[in-house]
Amino acid sequence: MKEFMTHIVTLVLLAALLLSAITERDSVTAIVVVAYWVVMMLAIFICIIVMAAIGLSGIEADPEKKNKLAKFLGDAASKTGGVVKKTYNWICLVLIVGGLAYTGWVFTAVCYSIVALMVRLCFSMARDKASELKATA
Repeated sequence: MKEFMTHIVTLVLLAALLLSAITERDSVTAIVVVAYWVVMMLAIFICIIVMAAIGLSGIEADPEKKNKLAKFLGDAASKTGGVVKKTYNWICLVLIVGGLAYTGWVFTAVCYSIVALMVRLCFSMARDKASELKATA
């Protein structure tokens, strides 16, 4: 259900952004840009938490705490998806960045693309660390 709601929010924001670009309504664009900045701040916060968990799992000596960190990392980065989902995610990223840049919010588009790639990198690192911890356990 959480993943479904995430896709709905993504599609609604993307549709509002593209509609505001077509109709040239700056007020709708400003609302969508603020929403994307909120999403970026949340993503940065989540990346910090995931990276802290990755770092702690490497130095933690207690096996019980290490297993909890491995479970957290496994839950956080377990959903990789297939080719269709990955293609959908890349298309959404390109449309969002292109829509933001087209409406004149180039700095926001650059920041969004950097944060999106940072999130993908963090979750990839979490997936690798979780598989490493499961292999050693």
